[in-house]
This record gives sequence, structure tokens and C-alpha cells, in this order.
Amino acid sequence: MLAAGTAAASLLGFLDDRLWVAELATSLRVLLLLGSLVVGVAALLVRSVAGVVLALVALTVNAVVLIPLYTDDPDPPTSTERLLVAHVNMQHHYGDFDDVRHVLAERRPDALVILEPSRGWLNKTTPNPPGYQVFVRGMRPDPRIILLAGERVSNVAFPDDPKLPSSSIAFDVELDAVPVRVLALHTAAPTTPRDQRTRDDELAAASSWAREQAGPELVLGDLNATPWSGALQELEGSADLHNSAYGYGVQATWPTRAGPLGIPIDQLLHSRDLTVTDRTTGPSFGSEHRSLWVTIAPSSSE
Repeated sequence: MLAAGTAAASLLGFLDDRLWVAELATSLRVLLLLGSLVVGVAALLVRSVAGVVLALVALTVNAVVLIPLYTDDPDPPTSTERLLVAHVNMQHHYGDFDDVRHVLAERRPDALVILEPSRGWLNKTTPNPPGYQVFVRGMRPDPRIILLAGERVSNVAFPDDPKLPSSSIAFDVELDAVPVRVLALHTAAPTTPRDQRTRDDELAAASSWAREQAGPELVLGDLNATPWSGALQELEGSADLHNSAYGYGVQATWPTRAGPLGIPIDQLLHSRDLTVTDRTTGPSFGSEHRSLWVTIAPSSSE
């Protein structure tokens, strides 16, 4: 029964673009993979042929989905120039802005996007961290997004597309004398069928934004979708973007207490003329989300 349930859930995950309940299954690929190993060993011990076969089905299905994240190689960079972009969803937690200041001084990202901060963060950003400008969208009851922008950031704007979430921001970052256009956003969590549709509509709006841009671009944030989610893959395909996760494995960002068994719902997608030279998770700053840090370089691939 356990083997059959694991296999059924693993196969159900492929229907996440059709059935809301499949969204849960597709988010749990890592746990389903580990579960199929445990169930398979148990089936061997009790000499259940059906159990072994079903566990192998579940193991194979989830391995096929997850292995490319580890085996795909990012394209080689064509320049020594690098761009470091990071974001974290604070989920309205008060958090630790002193820790943010310390990390800014230590890692010097070109841009740090803070999604859903608490109102108390507005006081903490004064004075501005050295070398950074602060841009805020939304003030009451809480700010929706804060951008800590380094010296290479310009053309900061708040998209007026009503289909994009209110927690979204767009800006340019110079890389190798070329502006990289960036859209950062926080989509709805697909906790109900209606919220799933909202999330999908917001991802579709992000795709429209990306298709309108000329030159290199990034789409990043808490997209509430895993790298193997049908909704996220639709965004990648429709806007011709590449997921930075490929080549760096499953990097869980939520919830922090789950560690490596958590879900990778924070993403960064990039156009084909860019490549990734480093991708890691970072501090949570007091949130239930770990931050995501991605280093970008120019690439000759189109």
C-alpha cells in the first residue's frame, strides 16, 4: 500500500497544470524520491514483489525529474564581469536588518530584493546601507517590497501591469557595459485552486513582461513553484528563459526548519545570453525562507 501510494503520488505530480491536488505532489519530489527508497527496502525485506516494482516506478519517475538539476552544465561565461543578485521573502517577519547590513558589507551584492518585509524595516533602512539606495513599494499596512540597489542599478520602476502582483519591481543592472533588465516578484501561494490560478496568471504576466524586453534579462523571486513545476516550465518556454537551478541541484528555500528536505520555491530565470557561475542559498534574516544568491555572467549562447 505504501509503495502504491508513493508511485501514485509520483505520477500525479505530472498533472499539476490540470489538477490542483497534484500541485502538492509535484512540490514533494525530493521526499517522494527518498520515500520510494525506504519503501523499496522495506518491500525487499518482506519479499513483496509488487511493493518492489511499485517502489522502483516511484524511484524512477522522481529520479528522471530531479537528476537533470545535477547533470546539466551552465554555459561558459564570455567575460570576467559578474553580477550578484539576491532576494529573500520575509513573510512580514520583523527579521534582523542588522544581519542584512552585515551581509551587504561582506558579500556586496549588486541588488538585494526583500519581499514582504514588515513595516519595521522602513526605519531600519535609515540611514541607507553604505553604497546602496533604498527603493520601497507599498507603505500600508506593510511595504510589499524593498530594493537595496548597488551602484550599478538604474531605471528602477514599479510595473503597472494589473496582472503582476503588487509585490513586484523592475530595474536595470549594468553587466559588461550592457544593462540587464530585472523583474523581481512574489506570486500567490497555490494553497487553493483559486490561488493556484492566481499564481499561474501572475507567472503568465511575468512571461509577457519578459517577452517585451530587449537584451539580457532576469526574472526572480519567490515564484511559489518548483523547477519541475508545469507553471514555471510554461514561463520558461513562453519567454525563452533558462532556470538557474540547472547544474546546481535542489536548493531548498522553504521552510528553513526543513533544511535540505524543504521545497525550492525561490527561483531565478535568465535569458540565453546570460549564464550562472554560482548559485547558493543564504541567510533567512529571521524569515521562514532562506535567501537565494545567484552570480550571473555574459554568455555567447542564444
